[in-house]
This record gives sequence, structure tokens and C-alpha cells, in this order.
Amino acid sequence: MLVLLVPSGPNGDLLWLPRFPVGGSLTESEPRMRYIPIHVSALLSSLVLAVSAQVSVLANIGDGQEPVNCFAVRPIAVFKEVSDDKEAGSKEVDHDAGRPQYIKAKGNPSEVQKERLETSNESAEAKAHGNEESIDRPKIALALGGGGARGAAHVGVLKVLKREGIKVDYIVGTSMGAIVGGLYSAGVSIPALEGCFNNGSLMKSYMTVPLTWRLAAAPLLLVARMVHSPYDGLYKGNKFRKYLVKMMPNGNETIEELRLPFRPVALNVIDGKAYALSKGDLSFALQASSAVPGLRKPVEIGNTLYVDGGVVANLPVEQAKKMGADIVIAVNVDERINDVPLDVFRKVGSIAQRVVLLQLANSDAAQAALADVVIHPNVDGIGLISTNAADTRKAMKEGEAAAELAIPAIKATIAKVRSEISQRPE
Repeated sequence: MLVLLVPSGPNGDLLWLPRFPVGGSLTESEPRMRYIPIHVSALLSSLVLAVSAQVSVLANIGDGQEPVNCFAVRPIAVFKEVSDDKEAGSKEVDHDAGRPQYIKAKGNPSEVQKERLETSNESAEAKAHGNEESIDRPKIALALGGGGARGAAHVGVLKVLKREGIKVDYIVGTSMGAIVGGLYSAGVSIPALEGCFNNGSLMKSYMTVPLTWRLAAAPLLLVARMVHSPYDGLYKGNKFRKYLVKMMPNGNETIEELRLPFRPVALNVIDGKAYALSKGDLSFALQASSAVPGLRKPVEIGNTLYVDGGVVANLPVEQAKKMGADIVIAVNVDERINDVPLDVFRKVGSIAQRVVLLQLANSDAAQAALADVVIHPNVDGIGLISTNAADTRKAMKEGEAAAELAIPAIKATIAKVRSEISQRPE
């Protein structure tokens, strides 16, 4: 039986997804086969959860490839657990005594050496990067939120801060915030970052094949699962990782080698906790932080899988504070919550899309409240996985405009904290 997934509609954004139980054979499923319409954008908003009441079991439509990071020649990552305990403050949270706290991979990441996590002085790390020019200068951290193509706004923010002479000491990012922050920390210039969004190359490397094409072909790849069981996800992410490495002036680096202290945030899907990646291969760390569940295959390290940190820590303000910052500037690239007509929710997947938007807004609002300054560009209407360069150009302009408006508040905060620091007893 040939199973087809057919794009339809004037914009080609409506797909007809086959319904059948995964457990049985295709022959057994044929009598029960039905189709349901699904919007492409909704698939990226955990639509599976929303349509589960209508679908017996959705077939796993991964592309049948093996895990992405098969040959690693550097340590992949060291993970510091991000606590959701409000009383934890800025302290690092230790793992349970019986669990590995330091994961170091040599060669194939399935071969790991486990050691205890060593505590580190983040302020000392900043000094090692030459950021100690003034004793009373407040240390500034950027918390760059996730948001797919909307994250191009981070480039506009960085541009304004640099122009205004506001030095950044630390960057923590999730998903696209990790991509922009990681590249910048590796020495990629702002003009180069603007260029990769202006020409659309970054987002196109993230979505190497249009989503509608990948979804249309995916059912035909179910045959591969008869031979082996790859991890769930439509895209592997290897090409995107290689694209990022090519952008880095010094080639691929480890996180600890970066000129600017940087932490990408990823979600451990085994224990459900977010981790800040403090050491190891930068490109794999960025791949893990931006592996959107269902869209991208998870990154396997040791006995654990890591995906996009935006699921639980989309705006990593708490993580930025833990690096030792005196001031945290958060850049939130969520869409704003506006009233919409009731008819909008008659579309399949619209409720799921709205719920995810609300969840992100609520989660990020709680983190934004912990920041000293919040920059929130107007990125409404820009899709998460848009490969339209006009969208990312708009996002960068909005990021620049929002940052310019925030400059007075940032400078006032710096002056206030500088005064407080100067009055501290030596």
C-alpha cells in the first residue's frame, strides 16, 4: 500500500496526514486508513498533542537516518543542571551523588568517561577573557531567547549595544538565541551575522528541504524502520552544524575556548531538566540547543538525548545570573499575545498553536521578571521556521529599534549598579 501525504491549498500549507496505528503492519492498517488536514506551522507547535483525540496513533515519520553526531573528536559537552528551585539563587545545582556529573566524550559520543563536575568561578573565567578593565564596572549578561527566525532580532540588539559602547561579559542563549550568541562569542562579526540572515542562508541551512516536501516524502521512508529504529525527527541537523562551523573564524571551537563566556541551554529528554553547556564542542552544543522536538533529531551524548532548551527554558535569565552577572539584559522574541477572532480556532491545529504560544509567553514572562532590562522586539507575524529573508531582515530591524528604545534604561541601570559596587566594602 502506498501512503501519500499531499500538500493542498492556495499556499501549500495544508497537509493531509494519514491516520493509522503504528504497531500493526500497513496492510492491517489499510481498512482503518483515514486522513486529517494539518497546517504545517501547527506541526511545529506540538500539534500531535492537539490532534491525538482525532488520531489513533500518528506514525513516526522520521527519515530513517542514524543519530547525527557519529564521529566526535572533541569533548561534546559538560552539563550544569539548571535548577527550577526558586530558592537555589545563583548557586550551581549538583546532580544526585550517584549520577554522572561530568560527561566527557572522546571519539564516538557513545563512549564516555564520567567524572564529577568541578565547580568553577565564573568571574575568574570572565577575567581570563580580558573583561576586568574596571573594578567597579558591572558585569553584563545577555539572555537571548528562542524563537526560530524571529531570533534574527538578536543581531539587531547586538549591533546597537556595540554601537553604544555597552560591553557584554556573558551570553546565555536558547535555540536561535544560542545560535546567534554562540557565533558572536566565537568571533563572528555583526556584519557577517547580518549577512547570513539578509541572504536567508542560515535559515535555509536549518531547513535544508522545505517542510512540505519532507512531510510528503516521509511516509515512504517508513520502510527504513523495518531495518532499524532511528531517533524521531524530520531533519538530522548535520548540514546546519557544518554551516555554523564554516561561519566561525577559527573553525570549530570548544565552548571554553571562546573569546566571550557563553552558555547554550538544552533539554535532557531523559530526566526532563534543562542544562547549561559549559564545555565541549561548540557546534554540537548549538545543534543540541536548537533541535526542535519532532522537527530535528535529538543529539545523543552518552546515554542521554538533548533537544531544544526552549521547551523548559526559552528565555534563560536565571542561567545568565548564575554566570556571575551584575546586570542581565533579556531579549524576548516571542510573539505578543493579542486577541484574535473566534473563527481562527476553527482551523485544524489552531488551538495547539495558540496553547504553545501562551505557554511560551507565560514561561518567558516569569523569567523576564528576573531580568534588569527586557528588550522585546515586535516580531509578530514572523514564522518560527520561515526561510523568507524578508522576515529575518524585518526581525533584525525590529531588534535594532527595540534596543535603541532600551538604551536609556540600560545606561541608567549600569550607573545605578556601578554606584552600588563602588560602595561595597573591599
